[in-house]
Amino acid sequence: MFTIPRFKEIINGQTKPIVIVKDVENFDFMRLMKEILLLDLAEILIIGNEFEILNACKKLKINETLLYGIIDPMNYYNLEKEVSLILNETPDFTRKQALKKIKNLDEFGQILLNCKEADLVIEPSQFS
Repeated sequence: MFTIPRFKEIINGQTKPIVIVKDVENFDFMRLMKEILLLDLAEILIIGNEFEILNACKKLKINETLLYGIIDPMNYYNLEKEVSLILNETPDFTRKQALKKIKNLDEFGQILLNCKEADLVIEPSQFS
């Protein structure tokens, strides 16, 4: 169940954390994110395909200017730095494999957490 009390449990007392969201296709979950924005409980950073994110925001009447941001992994400002880090950590990777890893939203969310660009990732499965 997607509820504000469950969200407050997940953020564990943090004051207005920066939350990564990556499941824009789950409209019930996104409705909760909209409510969280309107109640000013967290900053919402949505990652994924920018067109799909903007489309979901439009359908749910979420003003994207209220979002902390939208990041498409393939247009990430630090993309080259992250590719280099992956290639250094995994020398047998090709550039194509490194980009594929970054395109994976689970991996990309972890990259943003490691870079301290967000506080936590929120997923619909946490509300079960």
